[in-house]
Amino acid sequence: MANILGLAVAGDHQRCGFGKVLLNEAEQWARNNGIKILRLDSGMKRTSAHEFYRAMDLIDDKDQKRFIKWL
Repeated sequence: MANILGLAVAGDHQRCGFGKVLLNEAEQWARNNGIKILRLDSGMKRTSAHEFYRAMDLIDDKDQKRFIKWL
């Protein structure tokens, strides 16, 4: 499995195709390396990004919370 822990395009460059290129390159890299699953994490509030990921044929399979503790 390949994990994409974060994918973001600067606001003034969104809807220009950069996200599609990045995601397609990641998918191609995974295929070339024999990886069968591509997993991408995205913050729950990034709903426009979620629409993009669904349009790129990714399936949202669960909601998740992250917990941290400042030391």
